[in-house]
Amino acid sequence: MANKNKYADLSREQLEDKLERLERVRYGLVWKDKPEDVADQCTQELPVLVEDKTKEIRSADDPPTHFIIEGDNYHALYTLNFTHQKKIDVIYIDPPYNTGNKSWKYNNNYVDKEDTYRHSKWLSFTNKRLRLCKTLLKNTGIIICAIDDYEFAGLKLLFDQIFGEQNRLGTLTVVHNPGGRQDEKFFPTAHEYMLVYAKNNTKAEIGTLNLSKDKISQYKDADIYGRYKLRGYRRSGANSRKEDRPNLFYPIYISKNYGVLTAQYKEGYITLLPIDDKGIERCWRWNAETFEEEKEKYIEIKNINGEINLYVKERENENTGEKTKLFGINLNMRLLAVPQN
Repeated sequence: MANKNKYADLSREQLEDKLERLERVRYGLVWKDKPEDVADQCTQELPVLVEDKTKEIRSADDPPTHFIIEGDNYHALYTLNFTHQKKIDVIYIDPPYNTGNKSWKYNNNYVDKEDTYRHSKWLSFTNKRLRLCKTLLKNTGIIICAIDDYEFAGLKLLFDQIFGEQNRLGTLTVVHNPGGRQDEKFFPTAHEYMLVYAKNNTKAEIGTLNLSKDKISQYKDADIYGRYKLRGYRRSGANSRKEDRPNLFYPIYISKNYGVLTAQYKEGYITLLPIDDKGIERCWRWNAETFEEEKEKYIEIKNINGEINLYVKERENENTGEKTKLFGINLNMRLLAVPQN
């Protein structure tokens, strides 16, 4: 007796849906969608926010109005879409980490490590809420999401799918426990992540931060453009060899009085190539076109014991943005989104 085809009982509409999914998905995240009671409930009933005046806090006669919404987060996001759609500047979310330690419920049941659909449930849960978040954001808006290794890989693909890979502003590593988790056998975890996405990366802006006193002290030199510190114009470390980036290997011509620098051939000028003291052919930081455009403001030349070296000026007033590694859990909220009017 022949085996029964697993699609034999499907309707025409179900078969067409499966075919459409196969044709649509080329690369990305696919999971088994799991129904969720609170989301299904919103298709039949409208959640309503009720003000509790006994918990009102006022410190001035006419302050900005802030709300704390207590309830299921899906209900809250769903309701806000009736009143605040496309009006939110910044959303910061800290979803359940799905560690399997009875810290997260799906349809009123804890999800543990043995649940076959553990990751699918989490993705279904998060997908529904991220889509509600997206419709709340202004075109200039930014969403920030904290996560750890348990769901980081899937979450990043989910964000790419919903917001678009081109709108990923950065993936930050937050070192919240420098000593690491001591109960882990191999590599004690010392960090978590923050995913930062824009509604539209052509309209979003990230604010700058004040430099620390230690950082400011590094900018010891100054010119007409402001204070700066120097770093070598010749690259070093990974991807710094000529074969790695051949377009960044080119001669720079220097006048004998060091007053003129150019990537264009000049007869009688000193020729400088990005070759290190071990004779290894390296490459410059910028291509020749960028060098010509930026050399006046950013390039400095020094002759140290008869050896000519080029440096890039890293300027104090252009280096106040956050890096992709933050230290301390309190830094989670230091990333400031600046909406445009």
